[in-house]
Formats: sequence, C-alpha cells, structure tokens
Amino acid sequence: MNEKLPVSLYGMSVLTMRSGIRMAMLAVLWLSATVAVAGESAEVTETIPGHNEVYRLRQAGEILPLDRILRISRERFPGELLEAEIEREGNRLIYEIAVAGRDGSYHEFRYDAATGEPLGKEDE
Repeated sequence: MNEKLPVSLYGMSVLTMRSGIRMAMLAVLWLSATVAVAGESAEVTETIPGHNEVYRLRQAGEILPLDRILRISRERFPGELLEAEIEREGNRLIYEIAVAGRDGSYHEFRYDAATGEPLGKEDE
C-alpha cells in the first residue's frame, strides 16, 4: 500500500498547480477588496492598496507610519485598538482606525495617510 502520488497532472507539476491556485485566490481577494461607493455627485471607488505599495510609499515618506497615526488617534480618543486599515479613495490614502471606548462604545476614525489630518469619526 505504499503508493506514490503523481508529481504531474496534464503536464503541470503539483507545485505549479499550487502556485496557480494561490495566484487565483489572491486575484479573487484583490478583486473583492474593491468596493464601489456612490457619492452625492459622483462615484468614488475605494480600494485597498497592496502591502508592497504601502511599503514603497512609507519608505518614500509619502505616507505616515501607522504607529504615528495610532498615537494621534490615542491622543484624541483613548481606548482599545480593534482594527486599523488603509484604503485608497481616489488619489488619497486614508487610515481607518476602529477603537473600543472605555465604556464599550465603538468608534471609527479616519486620517489622511500623508498628513495625519483627522478626516472624520463614525460612532456605532
């Protein structure tokens, strides 16, 4: 019962098939990360930039590091960090920070990734 598994299928190695499956899954995730949001007068498209792009922009000094944004957020509203993400809205990158208040309330803060300027707050 010591059977060997095939190392190729239809001329493709198992490693090549696995890489292809991973690439397809990444493509699906990338496409599903794009969300269309309708504005009052025009349509704005939000996308989540890839980690390579964020790293390049951070190294070039075009966006602030996340820890700096988190310090700004903590100064404005102390609480427990629940989530942090970066999104592109048009030509602008936005940090979105979700915080649980000390009273258990939920708040989302938005900051310009290049300047750290507060852009708004949502409460739930």
